[in-house]
Amino acid sequence: MASAFRESRRFKDLTDAIDRYHSAFSVHADLLEAKRAIDTLHEVDKYESARFRFAAALMTHAVAMYARATISDHDGRPPVDVTRSFSEELKHKHAAIADLRNTVVAHYGVPKGSHAHRWNDERTVLRWHPEGRSFSYISSRAGFVAEAVNDLAILTRHAGLAVAAAIDERELKLRALLKRFENDPEVAAVAQRCRFKPENFYTTEVAVHAFWHGVGSE
Repeated sequence: MASAFRESRRFKDLTDAIDRYHSAFSVHADLLEAKRAIDTLHEVDKYESARFRFAAALMTHAVAMYARATISDHDGRPPVDVTRSFSEELKHKHAAIADLRNTVVAHYGVPKGSHAHRWNDERTVLRWHPEGRSFSYISSRAGFVAEAVNDLAILTRHAGLAVAAAIDERELKLRALLKRFENDPEVAAVAQRCRFKPENFYTTEVAVHAFWHGVGSE
């Protein structure tokens, strides 16, 4: 519906409200992904073999999803300023995770925070020995940084509370706008054309049933 009304000034408030409500849920989904990765990381940490195989991937995913929810620019979806209500301590933790993402996980840069400094140590070494000289590249990369995982868990929880408040606030505004337009024939026509059919979206009957009955919604 928002796409259909995008060019109409008459429906600007409605399309903005739809976009803002949708973006809040999208950010919520990213934070859930981060939380799942963190929870799974705590589980695999109990087993050396699993930790060696999966810890780095889970840590990277957790950082990426948290960053997508709280650090990414505003292209594509209206922002949800989840860090606005953070305490100074939380903002310090957030900055350390942002630095980890920006200088180590997603991009190559010069780390400033403690997490990023501990993630990766790489050097080019000149070996000087009786047989001659040679160069060697050596590196030590952490599967995960425990302190960063703990910070991510705390940040994700607090960010989730902020997003939940944004969802409630934006839902009230969207409901009010839909109420204003409920008898508008143009809105009714577009709503009919844009009907969501869960049986075409989901691949199993169980998922369709869950959609209608709210099973598994978080």
